[in-house]
Amino acid sequence: MSNERSYKRPESVLIIILNHKREVLLLKRNDPINYWQSVTGSLKWDETPEGAALRELMEETSISQGQWIKTDIINEYPIDPRWRNKFHQDTKINKEHVFYYVTNQENISINPKEHCEWSWFDHEIAVQLISSKTNQSAIINSKVYIDESNSS
Repeated sequence: MSNERSYKRPESVLIIILNHKREVLLLKRNDPINYWQSVTGSLKWDETPEGAALRELMEETSISQGQWIKTDIINEYPIDPRWRNKFHQDTKINKEHVFYYVTNQENISINPKEHCEWSWFDHEIAVQLISSKTNQSAIINSKVYIDESNSS
């Protein structure tokens, strides 16, 4: 595994972005077609989860005003076969750090190389559109984290 750094790091961030109406921001990927997701991205080899979350938020949405809500949620899941070739051949599991971000910034700019569409959805519709189980769970749990953050 001496050449491991030439592959993607099997560690990522998942950022659930909510607006003041508590709607969830979802981005539609260019590939695969009709694949909706929250903001996600792999950590660079020298990056912290917090650093990756901030970088991915800016790269994928241009959102710059809001409040971070850190969680201790770390998901582990098998790497989807569609993306396995980006990782070292011995790598089968990805570790995902979950963050929440609340913003009043309604309009965003997406990266057209990665996403073709974006929209704000209520929680129930967002959960239905998402295919990733960890993303679904994070959206469902967002109500609890937002309520706890507002009460402290």
